[in-house]
Amino acid sequence: MNATALARKWRPKQFSELVGQAHVMQALSNALDQQRLHHAYLFTGTRGVGKTTIARIFAKALNCEQGIGSQPCGQCSVCQSVDQGRFVDLIEVDAASKTKVEDTRELLDNVQYAPVQGRYKVYLVDEVHMLSKSSFNALLKTLEEPPEHVKFLLATTDPHKLPATVLSRCLQFNLMRLTPTQITQHLAQILAQETVPFEEAALQMLAKSADGSARDSLSLLDQAIAYGAGEVKADAVKAMLGLVDQQFTQRLLQALADESVEAIKTLMQELAQMGIDYEALMGQLIEALHQLSLWQILNSAHEASVLDEAFMATLAQTLAIEQVQAWYQIALMGQQDMQLAPDVRIGFEMALLRMLAFEPGLSVSASQSIQAAQATERVPAKKPSAPERGESSPATTTQPTNEAVEPAAVSTTSTSQSSGAVTDAGAKAAASLGQDKNALLALMESGDDMASASPEQTSDAPASGSMQEPVEAPVKAVQPAAPSQQPSPNEWDQLADQFAAMDESGIDARDSEPRQDLGVQGFARTSSSQSSLEGAVQAEPHLPEAGNHASASPLSEPVVQQVAPSPVEEAPLPAATDAGASSTQTPWSVTEWEALMQQLDLTGLSAELARHCVCLGQDGRELRLSLDPAQPQARSEMAWMQLEEQVKAMLGVKLTFESYGGVHETPASAKKQRRADREAAAKASIEQDPMVSLLKERLQMTVLDHTVRPKES
Repeated sequence: MNATALARKWRPKQFSELVGQAHVMQALSNALDQQRLHHAYLFTGTRGVGKTTIARIFAKALNCEQGIGSQPCGQCSVCQSVDQGRFVDLIEVDAASKTKVEDTRELLDNVQYAPVQGRYKVYLVDEVHMLSKSSFNALLKTLEEPPEHVKFLLATTDPHKLPATVLSRCLQFNLMRLTPTQITQHLAQILAQETVPFEEAALQMLAKSADGSARDSLSLLDQAIAYGAGEVKADAVKAMLGLVDQQFTQRLLQALADESVEAIKTLMQELAQMGIDYEALMGQLIEALHQLSLWQILNSAHEASVLDEAFMATLAQTLAIEQVQAWYQIALMGQQDMQLAPDVRIGFEMALLRMLAFEPGLSVSASQSIQAAQATERVPAKKPSAPERGESSPATTTQPTNEAVEPAAVSTTSTSQSSGAVTDAGAKAAASLGQDKNALLALMESGDDMASASPEQTSDAPASGSMQEPVEAPVKAVQPAAPSQQPSPNEWDQLADQFAAMDESGIDARDSEPRQDLGVQGFARTSSSQSSLEGAVQAEPHLPEAGNHASASPLSEPVVQQVAPSPVEEAPLPAATDAGASSTQTPWSVTEWEALMQQLDLTGLSAELARHCVCLGQDGRELRLSLDPAQPQARSEMAWMQLEEQVKAMLGVKLTFESYGGVHETPASAKKQRRADREAAAKASIEQDPMVSLLKERLQMTVLDHTVRPKES
């Protein structure tokens, strides 16, 4: 005896036997029980979710000899004929093979005839999106007004290809994918009735491979039974599906958690020798990281975990949430890189190396600070000497010295001890902020001039009101300064005062016009002179370039050339009969003015001009408008002429513009205000959303206000 395929043998025959699709069953059952029947139904969804099955059950319920209802008896001749596929009044059409308009016309020629055996003649058109455009056009009239004894049941996997005229004539039901849990339970019930031994893990693998399709899962189950000689075992199913052993995913996660380079290296060699499917392994790693993130945030997984639950729970407590999120992103990017790499193995291994190399929560500036601290432990801090900074000193005017000098003695004051730290902090700020390094180095060299000058030179600098102009020089090895050149606290105060005075004034001493922002801001004086200067250098990304000003005081008196914007010539609004007179009449409301604009059928420049105007009134001779003074760009001679012509053509009156001293509540301003209100409501809704609050609390996430968009009504 030939065995029937499980997908055909266990096809549901009642609505109650369906797996999932509760929303469709409820709607159809209520329609049948109340006999509120439509003439056309459209079932959409992916393959194997029950489109054809539901259509057949619905046809059986319509023609059951026991009466129309949601529970056909299944015993009468009609129900048995439908189940056996020989019911004459159920015409099943495969639109994929009958796409021509001649086939559709031949089908519709028989619509007028009454059913032979049942109450209704049911046309079940499967894969209806495959019909040609001519076939759809031929079907439209009959689909809209069919005879009372005809019902159309359409099924498709791609409803987007259907014309809107067809969609509007049908009741549409969207069938959802089945979850792995639903498929696993369904397979377990079938195997229990078939008396086939099975393992739960094997069914989970089959359900996952089915990808939401019940028919695919039953086909795979047939294959698994044959492969396992009447049994469904996990090892056999894994070998049949070509899945990667879960132990590799578990070992990968454990090695990453332990930061064990040797374990990763050993595992890479094993995978290469086995010739494993790297794409499948990367997919399993991504799924495992997803489940691990669920464990960390929700303390459980929604579905069956890819790995052992005890292992996942332990790993979730060991790893940081940010670390798992970083690995997940690296794995996703690695999955894309595997398609671009010369070999998928290269892409996979590089993704693992990134997971080992990168650690979340460590900014660039912090990383540089750590590296600088490590370097400081190995090499003593050195301060550049005057010749190496490009300065001219009495001792060395043309040739800088390259001889090694002993490190400078440590001063007794904390301010003098960290004079070289300011220069180092400025260099870090330039690297982290990505600004012009030469300009920042010039500013720091000017500060070093004050720090390394002799006490006599330093004391004279505030009196002259200017500092030495820095000279650009190539970067050389940093040499320590002599102990006598360490600046005093008073000298640091004087330098910080000059920065603060320059920031607070904001006005060039040689120009009465306000100068443009030089980017040197926030130079506030504090009790510690060193901290004020260091904070100023690190906090501001924009610094003036050295050598751009001819003055001997590049910091205290920077010269910024201002370019005045050229005035834009605006076309004057043509004067009307009473233009320039101030009107005191109350303007129309925005709604009334918009209704008149719609009547005028304005487009282009004329519509833009009208949207920025208020209507002061209309009589039998003229239409009076007033342009919003805040929107002068809307006025132009072309816009005025087009608007005047449209007003004369539609209303038969003259168009005049008047001055109005009140608030101009124009359609454009009203639309802008409505959008602002909707954006504010959308932001408030996002902030009050419980899921958003949970993400902000658990993951320290923030909402970017500029990305919030209200739903378009």
